[in-house]
Amino acid sequence: MVRFKNRYFLLEVVWKEGKVDESLDEVGVLKELRDSIQENFGDFGAAQAMASVLVKYYNPLTSLCILRCSREQLRQVWCAASLITQIRRRTVLIQMIKLAGTLQSCQRAAVQYNQNLMKQLRLSRLQQATASDAHYQLVDLQLLAIPCNERSGGGCRIKRCARDKRTNNPQVPGSCGLWWFASALRDSSRPVCA
Repeated sequence: MVRFKNRYFLLEVVWKEGKVDESLDEVGVLKELRDSIQENFGDFGAAQAMASVLVKYYNPLTSLCILRCSREQLRQVWCAASLITQIRRRTVLIQMIKLAGTLQSCQRAAVQYNQNLMKQLRLSRLQQATASDAHYQLVDLQLLAIPCNERSGGGCRIKRCARDKRTNNPQVPGSCGLWWFASALRDSSRPVCA
């Protein structure tokens, strides 16, 4: 039996005016990609590519997107994504940040890229909540466990930093070996980890 081999893209949608469209979601990105494949490669190309194309993650604040496709359709999907120039009648540029063979390696790059962007952004409370929810979605995608460096025995031992096992309280940001970007979201009530 042959394994179905996928490739994962980490893409950034760069808006011309600099204002991000926060109403765009995974479904909207997938629709634009399907339209681009249909327009540039016709019915046959669309039928081949669309069987395996899936938007795994889209963050409306940082405009990062994780896209999955089959290894055989890699160049076709990459080309179609690069040829998208408008989304909802607004001019955009889609640039690829990382191409990976696994979701985990693509996700690591997305977490690091998100952390760097979040440090630079000044966010309103509503945007902070949206960023926190988008980050939790990104963390939930991963299957790998990020080890905790807490040696006292009470630290988190799961893939997400949830709560201290002894007291059931949220851990202090940065107290364990997990990555935090709570500095950008310091007014948020729940801890955010990656």
